[in-house]
Amino acid sequence: MAKEALKKSKSGVKHLQVIVEISCASSPYHLAAVRQAYCALFDCSIEEDITAVVSMPLRKVLLRLVSSFRYDKELLDIEAAASEANQLHEAIKAKQLDHDQVVHILATRNFFQLKATFERYEQMHGSPIDEDISSVGKGNLVSLMKMVILCIRCPERHFAEVIRTSIVGFGTDEAALNRAIITRAEVDMKLIKEVYPIMYKNTLEDDVIGDTSGDYQDFLLTLTGSKF
Repeated sequence: MAKEALKKSKSGVKHLQVIVEISCASSPYHLAAVRQAYCALFDCSIEEDITAVVSMPLRKVLLRLVSSFRYDKELLDIEAAASEANQLHEAIKAKQLDHDQVVHILATRNFFQLKATFERYEQMHGSPIDEDISSVGKGNLVSLMKMVILCIRCPERHFAEVIRTSIVGFGTDEAALNRAIITRAEVDMKLIKEVYPIMYKNTLEDDVIGDTSGDYQDFLLTLTGSKF
C-alpha cells in the first residue's frame, strides 16, 4: 500500500494516509518491519521513494516519521510535555508547521508522551492543537499535520473517518475501506466501533451493510467482529 501511494506524484494528501498510519498509528516494531519488507520487495527504501516523489515540506515531515523508532512503553515527563506544548504553540502561531523542533517532537516522542503534550497544549492555550493548526490555513501541510496529530492522539477516530469517507457518496472506495478494516481488525476495531456512531449517528456495521453486499460484506463484517 505504501508503494502504491508513492508510485507517482499526486495532488493533495489523501493518498499519503497509509504512510502516516504506518508511522503514527502502529507500533515502532511494525513500522520497522514494514520498512524492512519494503526494501526486500522493491530494492529501495521507503525513504528513497518519499524523497523521489513527495515535495517539500511534506517530504521533510514524512521522512522523519518513517525513519523514527519510538520508545514503546508508557513513560511520561510532565515538565517536558508542558515545555514542548509551548514550543508547538509558538511554531503554530508563527505558521511554521514544518519547524525542525515540531517535526522532531512529533517524530521521536513516544505516543503516551505526545498525548500528554497535546493535553497540556489545550490546558495551557485554551484550544486543541488540531484547531490551532487549522487556523493556519488550508494547504497540504495543514492537512498532513492534522492527520498526524489525529493518528497519534486518537487513531480510532482517524480510522472511523477513513471508513465513513470510503462509503459515503457515489460508489465505494474499496481500497480505503479494506485498508481500514483489515489493518485494524486485531488492533483497535472495538474502539473504532464505539466512536463511529458518536461521530456519524450510524453504527459501523449498518454503514458497511448499506454499502456492500455478498461475500465481500460477510468478509468485512467478520473482521469487524459483527458476524461469526
